[in-house]
Amino acid sequence: GLSIHPYQFNDPLAVPENPKWKWGIGRGRTMQKEIKKFAATKGFRTKAGKTPGLYFSEFGYGRTGSNQIPEDQAVKFWPRAMQAAQRAGAKEFIAYTMTGSPDSSTWDTGLLNPDGTPRPTYNALRQARGR
Repeated sequence: GLSIHPYQFNDPLAVPENPKWKWGIGRGRTMQKEIKKFAATKGFRTKAGKTPGLYFSEFGYGRTGSNQIPEDQAVKFWPRAMQAAQRAGAKEFIAYTMTGSPDSSTWDTGLLNPDGTPRPTYNALRQARGR
């Protein structure tokens, strides 16, 4: 399958604005179509004879650094990113880090504070999942 880090620093249900950035989560359906086309052209199949899967193996919104997203946007974007992954048929959707960094100079995509308490983004994801 295809395992990719589909970072996208705008609305995850939108197609990335930069045409050169083809791997944002908003292009998940396109990725799935390309996997199917490639598999059909090259004859790639899983052991069960199926088309290889799509795996989003690292994702998050940074609180620090050049691609920083404010918490209120991350609260809106995370559930939409999960929805985009589901729509794309991703077999896996993994947060880059669960617990945030205590060092504010480190790129921090954690869903929990360094002390383990939930951040608003974590709570938004739980609510979106109905848990």
